[in-house]
Amino acid sequence: MWLGEALALRADLKKRGGEVMGRITSNARYQEGAQPGFEVAALVAEYGRLADELCAIIQRINRTNTLTPFDGRTLADALIERDRLGMMHVMQASLVKASSETVHHHLRSELRTVAQVRASEAQAVADGYAKARRELDVRIQAANWATTLQD
Repeated sequence: MWLGEALALRADLKKRGGEVMGRITSNARYQEGAQPGFEVAALVAEYGRLADELCAIIQRINRTNTLTPFDGRTLADALIERDRLGMMHVMQASLVKASSETVHHHLRSELRTVAQVRASEAQAVADGYAKARRELDVRIQAANWATTLQD
């Protein structure tokens, strides 16, 4: 199985687990004299099986990411770097928004606010982080479909 397939399976297991959880909670109580739509005990058992399968695939994904070389480091390290670039992009984008907000003054006596940074410069930095993250993500995705999942 390719790492990319395992990642898709992980997403599917999470989705299915959420759906089963919804059925569990919606069927935990039912009106007296009526029949529940689903047997909660069976749903709980199904959820347990999904949780076990999810944990097993996550372990294999993590093992694969840790053991797979990627640009002079491991794939796990590249994923961490991708997350860091995403965090930096969000921070810079927030800085752009905060520094470029228009403040309306109602009275002449009100103090004016001044931005500490130029929004255009902060936007250029934000764009750089976004581009670096996208480029790294493309390389990671390629590696995911060229890497065999570890046992």
